[in-house]
Amino acid sequence: MIVNRQWSYTAGAAAIAFLSMLTVAPLARAQDCRSSVESDRQGESCVSPTSDAVNAELTHILGGLSRKINGLRRQKLCSAEGGFGACGSVQGGAASADQEEDMLLSSGRLSLLALHDYSAQERDRTSLGEGFEQSANALTVGVDYRFSDALFAGATLSASQSDTDLDNNAGDQESDSLIFATHLSRYFSRFFIDALLGYGSGDLDIKRDDGISGYSASTDSDYWSGDVALGYGYSNQRWRVTPMIRAQFLRGSIDGYRERSEEASGILKDFDDQDIESTRLELSLQADYVVLTSWGVLIPTSKLELVQEFADATSVRGRALNAFDNSLNSTFDETSDDPDDTTGVVGVGVSAQFQRGWSAYANSDVLIGHSYLDKYSLVAGLRYEWP
Repeated sequence: MIVNRQWSYTAGAAAIAFLSMLTVAPLARAQDCRSSVESDRQGESCVSPTSDAVNAELTHILGGLSRKINGLRRQKLCSAEGGFGACGSVQGGAASADQEEDMLLSSGRLSLLALHDYSAQERDRTSLGEGFEQSANALTVGVDYRFSDALFAGATLSASQSDTDLDNNAGDQESDSLIFATHLSRYFSRFFIDALLGYGSGDLDIKRDDGISGYSASTDSDYWSGDVALGYGYSNQRWRVTPMIRAQFLRGSIDGYRERSEEASGILKDFDDQDIESTRLELSLQADYVVLTSWGVLIPTSKLELVQEFADATSVRGRALNAFDNSLNSTFDETSDDPDDTTGVVGVGVSAQFQRGWSAYANSDVLIGHSYLDKYSLVAGLRYEWP
């Protein structure tokens, strides 16, 4: 009891220190950049947010996909380690662990899954970057095949749609993407490895308003993404604690595009190709509590995550053209803010395994410690094991 109490105090102190590090108020920034509708303000023009907005959307959707698939499969991970006893024992009020395992895990090897992901984020304007608000929805459907209780593989198809509104009515952006991904999970007693590789393409519709004229453009994007994770599951009675390290990458590009002027006046912009890039390392600690009931298994969960970003700032290059005749006015080569190196994520959720092969999953995450970005997300999913 004394050891457990000391361990709890130590863990609590570590968590408080972690949160304090991430929530310290950022240093005062230089004067905010001026948007295209604030031509009378002093300061540098805001960098086009197109690449930053696409990066923010795709990093969320692709970066967390394998974790969401595992959320629907969490009970299987318990089974792979030798039955539900690996996740915790239950005394009274429910069926025995062996009976529950027979009742819940006797279905087929092929599973169908569906996930709906909603995220909302707000970027503050900084000395370099335009502020915006973005909401995104993604629907994922896929298959997951159980080769054994320790080996899973499958494929998913995700369709996402996002709306981005720039501050001060300076414009908006709509994005539609289609993403195909394959995944693999292997469990070794208490250790496990996850891997995912995905490819996607998207359509972008962009509008900008400088207070003189409105401009519009359309372009395409394509990208690759992958992640590899290594985790360890430790169980004690009904509790399960899982530390995990995950490496993620995202690489792609947005095709160059030229704006069109609605009034044939003002200065329109002709953009070169823009990079989509993110390289992240995540360290997380997840705690699950297993409850066996008469109808199935319920697992509330919580997590604390430290995220390290290694990508450089976004660069935007191109030409400013006189709208009335498309003649060259000037060139530009702008660099946005460096991504925050270290941020955190706090999340809570629940998964449930029902009889006849059905399982469900729901989770909510909140970004913490970022100097100019606020974000939260909600995800819910269903899984059905084909008889």
